[in-house]
Amino acid sequence: MNLWNMARLPHTHTTFFDLPIEKRHQLNRSYYELVMYVPWKNTPDETFLSENVRSILADNNTHAEIDCRHSLQHFEEFFKVYTQFYDDGKVAPPGSA
Repeated sequence: MNLWNMARLPHTHTTFFDLPIEKRHQLNRSYYELVMYVPWKNTPDETFLSENVRSILADNNTHAEIDCRHSLQHFEEFFKVYTQFYDDGKVAPPGSA
């Protein structure tokens, strides 16, 4: 199953651990590939996520899993960034797997 062909998940009350294991692995992998292989400053959130997204994730009213280490909404936002980086050729070049 290709990571970049994964359908975007709607923002619902589904938690990260409610997802099938394959989808959790895809989201986890996209996050860790960005954090481990793409340079960032201060924090990964500051580098990869827009101020608007960070404010949504910091708000208890819009981020149900704010206190969870594995937040579905947080991973989904990183997946969007990873997908854009992939489309731009900035991550996962052919033959790197």
